[in-house]
Amino acid sequence: MERFVNFIYKNQALIYKIILFLVTAVLIVYFFPKGSKFKYELAKGKPWQYETLYAPFDFAIQKTEDEIKREQREIRENHTPFFDYDEDVADTVKANLNDEIEKVFNDSLMDLVGLQVVKFSKNTLNAIYDKGVIKP
Repeated sequence: MERFVNFIYKNQALIYKIILFLVTAVLIVYFFPKGSKFKYELAKGKPWQYETLYAPFDFAIQKTEDEIKREQREIRENHTPFFDYDEDVADTVKANLNDEIEKVFNDSLMDLVGLQVVKFSKNTLNAIYDKGVIKP
């Protein structure tokens, strides 16, 4: 027994290092994930079926000034604008026309040219809203 105690006293630093190494290895293995699973399923020949993936960081794409101008020109030439037509807007504007005219013109000016202004404004609004947005 005395031999064993002497062995432990002589090799105390080495035994401490071995125990520390084993405890560290056990803790690392314990806290690491048991297994990982890719959360997306890929199918060859099928489109991406999940939400859009975005990079968690931004990165710059270096382009020359000529490349930027060329791409802008191509976009302008090939772009077809789409608009949503809202019929309620035209009705609302036409209904509020008289109130807006009264805000702009005072009473004395309204007495002189009031009917002409209202008639011109209604004709202009009708012409604008009948045609809508057209390609130049």
